[in-house]
Amino acid sequence: MTSMKQPIRIGLTAVAALLAACSDPADVTSPDRNAPASIALTTSVMASQASVVQLKVQSAYLRQGGTTVDIGTQTITLSDVPTQQVPISIDLAACLADDSRAGLTAGTGSTGAALPPADDECVVRLLVDLVLDGAAVDRQTVGPISLSPGVQKTVTAPIALNEVGTVRIDAPSANVVAAGQPLRMEITRTMQLAGVVLDGAARVITGRTVNWSSSAPGVMTVNANGLVTAVTTGTATITAQTAGRVTTVVVRSVPLPAALTIVSTSTSGQATVRSAPAGIDCTVNGSVLTGTCAFTFPGDASVVLTTTPAALSELLSWTNDCSAAIGTTCTIATSQARTVGVSLRAFRTLTITGTGNGTGSITSPAGLNCVITAGITSGNCSINVTDGSSVTLTASATSPNSFRAWSGDCASSTGNTCTLTMNTNRAPGARFDAPVLLTATPSGTGNGSILASGVISCTRSSNVNTGTCSSSVTFGNLVTLTASAGSFSTFIGWTGACTGSATTCQVTMDQARAVGATFTRLTGTVTFSLTGSGTGGVSVNGTTLCTKTPAFTSIGCSIILDLGSVVSLLAQPGANTGFVGYSGSLCSGSSLPCAFTLTGNAGVGLAFGPLASIVTVSAGANSTGGGTVSTSDVSLNCAFAGQSTTGVCGKTVSGGGSITLTATGNANSTLSAWGGACSAFRFDPVCTFTPSSNVSVTARFVPAVTFNLSVYGGAGSRVNITSPTQNSSCLASIGNCAYKLVIGETVRLEAAPGADDFFSGWSAPCQEMSGPICTIVATVNTTSGQSYFYSGSGIAPPPLIKKQGGVPQ
Repeated sequence: MTSMKQPIRIGLTAVAALLAACSDPADVTSPDRNAPASIALTTSVMASQASVVQLKVQSAYLRQGGTTVDIGTQTITLSDVPTQQVPISIDLAACLADDSRAGLTAGTGSTGAALPPADDECVVRLLVDLVLDGAAVDRQTVGPISLSPGVQKTVTAPIALNEVGTVRIDAPSANVVAAGQPLRMEITRTMQLAGVVLDGAARVITGRTVNWSSSAPGVMTVNANGLVTAVTTGTATITAQTAGRVTTVVVRSVPLPAALTIVSTSTSGQATVRSAPAGIDCTVNGSVLTGTCAFTFPGDASVVLTTTPAALSELLSWTNDCSAAIGTTCTIATSQARTVGVSLRAFRTLTITGTGNGTGSITSPAGLNCVITAGITSGNCSINVTDGSSVTLTASATSPNSFRAWSGDCASSTGNTCTLTMNTNRAPGARFDAPVLLTATPSGTGNGSILASGVISCTRSSNVNTGTCSSSVTFGNLVTLTASAGSFSTFIGWTGACTGSATTCQVTMDQARAVGATFTRLTGTVTFSLTGSGTGGVSVNGTTLCTKTPAFTSIGCSIILDLGSVVSLLAQPGANTGFVGYSGSLCSGSSLPCAFTLTGNAGVGLAFGPLASIVTVSAGANSTGGGTVSTSDVSLNCAFAGQSTTGVCGKTVSGGGSITLTATGNANSTLSAWGGACSAFRFDPVCTFTPSSNVSVTARFVPAVTFNLSVYGGAGSRVNITSPTQNSSCLASIGNCAYKLVIGETVRLEAAPGADDFFSGWSAPCQEMSGPICTIVATVNTTSGQSYFYSGSGIAPPPLIKKQGGVPQ
């Protein structure tokens, strides 16, 4: 119906009177106990356009104990008159006949139980329905009212009857999930529902009571005011009812919100964990978590977690409350607190770098095979391996190159292998070097060698280098070089990559190296001394060094030459001069030339004199005795007998050379005088001279007697003997002296006592002499004589006893 009538205000009356407990009716007394009671009330009716508008009144009395008993139903058809009087009568006969009927005015007894009603009292409740075209659209309850037979009760409060279309249940928006979905609430929580009564035109009808009920009070309860309390999880239907109109709503009680926490059971690897619905947005980096890694979800949520590993990471597994999940997603209910772990593993990158100028390769069982050429890498030089794994690298040089060293993450490794634990990205480096050239160059005027074991053996001799003077050496090797001077040479110092003057030098072969060593020839000074009466010079190795002239008795000069060199000397006699000979240890004799090897400072003497001379020996005038004149080497040995000579009586003496002649008389002869070239030596038996030309020597031998002289006394006493052929002394310390005296010559004897002696006397032939001087003439009988000295020390001389012959006894 689209139109509504104006409100109809209807007054209802009955024969019997009813007193309403909740209202204030006025009592009207009836004397007839069997007469029906009547009730008067005012009803306001709001109804849409309808063909038939009726009121349906149902009466029931109340019994003690709370039950009710129907006592009649009336249907009253209303006209469209705004105000109508409608009689309502109620027959109380059945009620009054019931001894268990309840009373309203009697009150309660001392026990608290309801008291019996008054004798003529019935307590009645009316249900008044508004019926439009046969359909009840509203209901109101009137009473309970205490009625008595024949009495009219008037209910002063008006009763509103409206055309009730429906009851709408309004819920808090927080509990509304979606249209057509059950309401949602969490256990232990409450939800306030509102019952809104609407008429047929969907207009709100106020002042109506809505009755509430729950289909499952064990799951959730609802009180009279529509407050729903969730007891446990589950589902219940909540019903709102009024005026015969019933509306229901399904409510689902869910667990309380619960926290979902992400944890890491990883030591490496990186990933993001996100949730649907949104809430979790967590970054896992090894054992470190950042972002939103814990979130409280509704207790009935089904959360889908998705792990997205970063590059070079992988998901090993879910753990904790997702331990059964496979793949990158896990669906989990948040009906309670949940902990979800992810176990990740990183892949670590190993990248090879190269240095050096050589060639080699780095390999590993993990699949690495990297070639390094002059620091440039090629091949498989970068691999990804699982975190924590161990990778062993092996460096292999390509011949003749060499592996030098590791660098980067392998810098602490020695040898050609390096083992890395891949708990982070690694960048090891390897250096390969090509061999480098080591060149050695000896130089200088001397001889010597540069030596390095197994590498260099370079020798310089006579200004020429031979041997191994250059060699390829492994890059980076430390090479020890030794400079060794040769004979007659000395090491001066290093040049090039070596410096200083120590005999050893170390070079690191981190590039091509050139080393020099300077050797100098040692020198010696040869000093020449030119002597003699002649002129001449000396040449050394073909060059005249110095020359002596007659103005100088001697002259010296010198020359500095390399030790070890051969020195060739040549004496160069001047005009009318002969080379007498060499002196010193290097040259001897007079042979020309002289050559020697110089081993140090040296001196050479050269004598120049006249040319060779012939010395001739002959008997001097008045030579009447016998003897010999000879040289020590008897190259001249001339025998004399009077004026005759036999044997070798001549000798050639080289220029400037000397000759020594010795005159020896025979048993009865003595030399009385030299002549010629030896005349200066008189009667000295030895004559030495240097002839400057051919010369002659004469020797005169004359008869002689041997005179034996004995001297007795202290050590300082002596007898001096002089004659034309003698000039000598005989010492007491010697005792006996023998002299040859030329027969006929005068001989003078002189006694000379020592410091502690006194002259004591002579024996024959001077026994007649008392003084210290005795002069005699030698005869054939002058054969012996004695001289005595008295010692001042108290030693008495032997007694001087003169006997025949003059010999003291």
